[in-house]
Amino acid sequence: MLFKCRMVGEEFFNEAPYVFHYEKKISASKERIFQQLSDWENWPSWYSAVKKIKPTCGKPFGLNSTRITTMSNGIAADETFFIWEKNSKIAFYTTSTNIPCASALAEVYEIIEIDEGQCLFKYTVAMDPILLLKVMGPIGKFFVEKTFSGAADGLAKYVESLA
Repeated sequence: MLFKCRMVGEEFFNEAPYVFHYEKKISASKERIFQQLSDWENWPSWYSAVKKIKPTCGKPFGLNSTRITTMSNGIAADETFFIWEKNSKIAFYTTSTNIPCASALAEVYEIIEIDEGQCLFKYTVAMDPILLLKVMGPIGKFFVEKTFSGAADGLAKYVESLA
C-alpha cells in the first residue's frame, strides 16, 4: 500500500514544519560533485541511510525525472525532481511512501564553488511529518534528523576519495 504525499515547490524549504540544514566543504570541482549526485545507483556508496535507488524514468536524468529510493530503515519513497540545474542544484519531492511518515517531504542539494577545486555543499531536507511524529515532539524530530545527518559528510569523503 502506498501513502500519498503532496507535491511541493521551492517555497516548502522555508515553510515546512521540519527543516534540516547541512553544509560541508568538499575539495572537488562542482562537476565532480554533481556527477556523484546524478549517479543515483551509486548513492548507497556514500549515503549510509540509502539502501538502493531505482530510476523509474529514462536517462539522461533531469527535470521531472523519477526514481524509487529505498532507505536502510525500510521506507521506500517515490520521488520526482522539480529542480535540475547542472553542476549547481537539484531538488525532489516525495510523491508516495510505503510507510506513512510525512504528508510532504522534499530535499535540495546545492553546490557552490568557493575557490578553484573547493565547493560548499548545502543539503536541506524539508518535511511536514504525520501527526504521530509531530506528537512525539523533539524525540520524533531527532529520529527524522538522524536519517539525513550523515549525507553531507558521506558525500564529501566519497568524492574526495576519488581524487
